[in-house]
Amino acid sequence: MIKLAFVSDLDVHDINSWSGSIYYMAKGLEKQSGLRINYISPLKNKWKILCKIKQKGYRLLGNSYSHRCEPLVLSSYARQVEAKIKKMRPDVVFSCGKPPAVYLKCDMPLVFCDDASVPAIMKTHPAYKNIRSSCLNVLIDAERRLLNNACLALYSSEWAAEAAVNYFNVRPPGKVKVVPWGANLECNRDEDQIGAIINQRLRSNNCKILFIGTDWGHKGGDIVLRVAECLHNSRIPVVVDVLGCRPPHEVPEYIKVHGFISKSNPKGIARIDGLFRESHFLLVPSEADCTPIVFAEASSYGLPSISRDIGGISTMICSGQNGMVFSFDEGPEQYASYISDKWSDKAEYEELSRSAFSYYRNDLNWNVFGKRVIDLLERI
Repeated sequence: MIKLAFVSDLDVHDINSWSGSIYYMAKGLEKQSGLRINYISPLKNKWKILCKIKQKGYRLLGNSYSHRCEPLVLSSYARQVEAKIKKMRPDVVFSCGKPPAVYLKCDMPLVFCDDASVPAIMKTHPAYKNIRSSCLNVLIDAERRLLNNACLALYSSEWAAEAAVNYFNVRPPGKVKVVPWGANLECNRDEDQIGAIINQRLRSNNCKILFIGTDWGHKGGDIVLRVAECLHNSRIPVVVDVLGCRPPHEVPEYIKVHGFISKSNPKGIARIDGLFRESHFLLVPSEADCTPIVFAEASSYGLPSISRDIGGISTMICSGQNGMVFSFDEGPEQYASYISDKWSDKAEYEELSRSAFSYYRNDLNWNVFGKRVIDLLERI
């Protein structure tokens, strides 16, 4: 039995923390029989006032700022964790995200997991577009420290893991592992239930596309509109459901805007469940992304996903298995042609949908994440 200290600066019991990833990650680990978990979560930011002042000042200068690149905050997190583990005496310290463990000093094995490596996202992700060089240097130094001190670094995609190994020249490189993350939704569906969902879709006269994202531009909303226009002009009865945000301009009548729907209440969960069940494709052609959990969620419904080959998306979508990843510069016509071909061939669509569910069951769920993690922990 491994005694694990699960550390997070965010509240592990709050389903909204990190879009639910921390909550479901913890649940996946709790299911493993060889593990006993003690939580150190949430951590207190004792420098909130300073961080707010800095954030306002940086904003006036046109720069972005986060308390996660504040050394005083990172040091405070480390002292809080050290005080807890001194009493717990765990076998392993497991940090969800980097901030809690950057300056951590402990005599037991340290493991951290994250969905990105700073060198991988600093040139492409919107959150880093206007970040000050001093803040960026702190983040790079933080990841370097962690990679030196940890006995195991778990990234959710090959994109993030390769960037970390290459940029920081990690030694030994075997300490960096790829463990994909799962769907942040409850899923007890089996193959028969997925078959029923697919059959219901195939009876629909409309080609239903689901777009999910809180940032219309960042998630490729305008591309989705152009894809839908291509399909509409080809006389394919297309309907696009927009979930999570609202377009900044007028949209055609075949675009149905739902806005943000919360997962924290049964009514919201039921509405989201209905959209996943009814849709034929999830289309989110992001401009930049790390590990979009929404693709795992779609696969749990046997819903094929379509996106761009950017960031860690190619870990979440394996072309031909649970959807299609297009190169970054391909246009809406290619997306529309793919959707049209799959939607028109019912047998091919059903095969792809069942394959998507298999990919979820074998790779993109938190129970599999937990099994892979405990296997790695047992080795150390």
